[in-house]
Amino acid sequence: VEYRRPVWEIERGWGTVPFYLRRMHGAAFVDAGQTWSGRFDVADTFVSLGVEASVDLVAGYSLPVTLSAGIARPRDPRSGQWLPAAGYLRIGRSF
Repeated sequence: VEYRRPVWEIERGWGTVPFYLRRMHGAAFVDAGQTWSGRFDVADTFVSLGVEASVDLVAGYSLPVTLSAGIARPRDPRSGQWLPAAGYLRIGRSF
């Protein structure tokens, strides 16, 4: 589950530099899933909570690019403890 909201409509470039900022947006999300399991069991489902900031830009006058940075904190289903937060960087949309 993801909630994404525009933060700032920039729509600006720097003179004739082939780089143009379009908008900034933020997101809050909850992920849940299992991996490497032979069968589905709700008790084995990992859950994580996180936030993300992204910027949409245009490079070379025509190539749309999205850059994102975020942080997420997973919960271990076996112990019930929240694990240390992990940061990430991404180029492109999440899906």
